[in-house]
Amino acid sequence: RDAYLKLCHTLAEVNDLIREYSKHSHKDDDDAVLPLLHPSKGNVCFASASFAWSFTLQSFAAIYADCHPDTSMNTAVFARKLWGDYYYERESNTFVHSKQKLSSSTSKGAGGGGKKRTFVEFILEPLYKIYAHTLGRDPQRLFPMFKQLGIALKKQELQLDPQPLLSVILSRFFGASKGFVSMIRDHIPSPQQGNRHKVMRTYCGDLTSPLATRMIACDSRCDTAMVNITK
Repeated sequence: RDAYLKLCHTLAEVNDLIREYSKHSHKDDDDAVLPLLHPSKGNVCFASASFAWSFTLQSFAAIYADCHPDTSMNTAVFARKLWGDYYYERESNTFVHSKQKLSSSTSKGAGGGGKKRTFVEFILEPLYKIYAHTLGRDPQRLFPMFKQLGIALKKQELQLDPQPLLSVILSRFFGASKGFVSMIRDHIPSPQQGNRHKVMRTYCGDLTSPLATRMIACDSRCDTAMVNITK
């Protein structure tokens, strides 16, 4: 729960900075027109540089769907339920928002008891278990977990020290960085879309010159190479 709240706090601080520095480029303060970050939008990627893994809510939902092929899971809907004040009710097999009427067991947890938000229950806790069982070298829990997650390890990999072994396990679990790539594809403007804004803000030369016009248009036929260096 504390980790989830810290993530919420970090996102809120980043969004405050976006609002602050967007004042000059947006005429109003409407959040709808600002590029604010929200995990449910798919523009937030959770990652660990030390262990080389990353995921978005959408890519994590896809992992769950792969691990449970017998269920007709709508990954897009599931991903949206993985952030915010959503709780999973096992009795009814439904996701319930805290503003809705919760069952007695869920409502106790929503107020700080045993029930956890979906991000904690479906993402943080399984991730913590992978770390704990691997670093703790607990074979009785480790191997059943591998089987459940569909992780296959070679004999020589099982002899690795805990941290290298953890890196291998996490790379098998998360696979390729599909979530990160999808986030870039869906939320970062292409060069043709973003060049106008970038050139208008950073180029100090004559914006009406043929060179600037070609840069703005991202014209590959330009015979002059322009490089933007930042520090």
